[in-house]
Amino acid sequence: MRQSITVRAWVTRSSLGLPKLDLSTGGYDVVSLTSGGVTWRRTVVQGKHQRGRALVQAQQDTVTDVLVVRVSGTSQTQVENRVAVLRQAFSQFTYTLTTEIDGVVRTIDCEPADMAIVGDDTRQKTLTYHLMREVSLSIPRDPQLMDGAL
Repeated sequence: MRQSITVRAWVTRSSLGLPKLDLSTGGYDVVSLTSGGVTWRRTVVQGKHQRGRALVQAQQDTVTDVLVVRVSGTSQTQVENRVAVLRQAFSQFTYTLTTEIDGVVRTIDCEPADMAIVGDDTRQKTLTYHLMREVSLSIPRDPQLMDGAL
């Protein structure tokens, strides 16, 4: 039996003079969050008369997390406006992203994210049209968390 996991996220918008954006309410819903692996920047020396190489220094490199957010609304205009707000929030030069996964909170420093629309907008017939877009954000971040655990 599969256990359901609760994922919530907030992004600061202080450089825009706006309060943080809650990606768990108001037409936003976190679909998935994938944490990037560990990569290293290495400084090595190697020579013609030496076997292999010698490691001089190693430093953790920037990590890229992938966050998928479902954006919904009651009209195409509302959905597009919410996508624009999301784009603006994740286009800041620096910001913090706070995530909560089953009660475990972590906060990380991030760089501007690459963004892609995952699928076309869909219309499901109910009493009214329900419009939705899924946005995939590739977020370069500092390898060290500001707060919390992975």
